[in-house]
Amino acid sequence: MNPGRQRQAAALRKAASDKARRTRQAAEEGLRQVIKSGGPVTFAAVARAAKVSQHYLHRQTDLADRIKLLRAAQSADTNKIPQQPAGHDEPTPIAVLHTRLCEERAKHRDETAELRLRIKELEEKFAAAHAEIQRLGAAYDSNPSASNTHPALDQAELSGVL
Repeated sequence: MNPGRQRQAAALRKAASDKARRTRQAAEEGLRQVIKSGGPVTFAAVARAAKVSQHYLHRQTDLADRIKLLRAAQSADTNKIPQQPAGHDEPTPIAVLHTRLCEERAKHRDETAELRLRIKELEEKFAAAHAEIQRLGAAYDSNPSASNTHPALDQAELSGVL
């Protein structure tokens, strides 16, 4: 490679390295801004504040892990029941609504878990039925002269279809 091209390549590598460093600094500053603002720490919020893409944040595993950790910590904080003002015997409307919300979330999680189990059971049954259909088809294909019809069908069913 001639010296002019080498200088050009070196300049391009330096420019790329500088851009990567500036983008990284912007992402870290964006994360600090979101934390300072007290708003929810999400990939979208950090990307907006830093003027970088969410994809970039997800690719930076250490930043992504920090965002996930902070988001989880915020989520844990929001699950705490709000404190009642001193001297009040009855719960505040916010505390009542928060309790209901937590109960509904728990109910939803339980229902979702049950539905996931049911889906898994149905998928297993479907797979077993599919395997049986393939087995019967293979048996028929290997010896079609043994019968005039497919073993899974009986003649009455065929005559009703035709």
